Amino acid sequence: MTEIEQKQHDYVISVLADKWMQMGFNVYVNFPDIKKFAIVHKEGGEKIYPDLIITREMNGKEKVEVIIEVEIKISNSLVGKWQKMAKGRSMFILVVPEEEREKAEKIVKENGIKVDSILTYSLKVKKEGT
Repeated sequence: MTEIEQKQHDYVISVLADKWMQMGFNVYVNFPDIKKFAIVHKEGGEKIYPDLIITREMNGKEKVEVIIEVEIKISNSLVGKWQKMAKGRSMFILVVPEEEREKAEKIVKENGIKVDSILTYSLKVKKEGT
């Protein structure tokens, strides 16, 4: 991932985190270079680090409601990661660039990955002086 792509990725994560916090959820953020918050699968105890973990307090316990993964470029190399994230009971949301949506949908369908929603984003890069 280039430096610009990394900044775009982190920006999208930050915007999404803010939106979910405004809706009253607890939000835990993992940036690619800082992985602090894991979800541990009951089967095998494997840890995964989605970009966003959205939780809510229920009966005095924190329950994972949504797992969100933000992508910059879509390729078949993401299948394994998406399959792991889709295993749990939580809602799994993929967030992809507008122009990559069809490719993401195709990969998800071909590999039987349970994705609750595929959201898109579009970023306009403004050149200096324009």
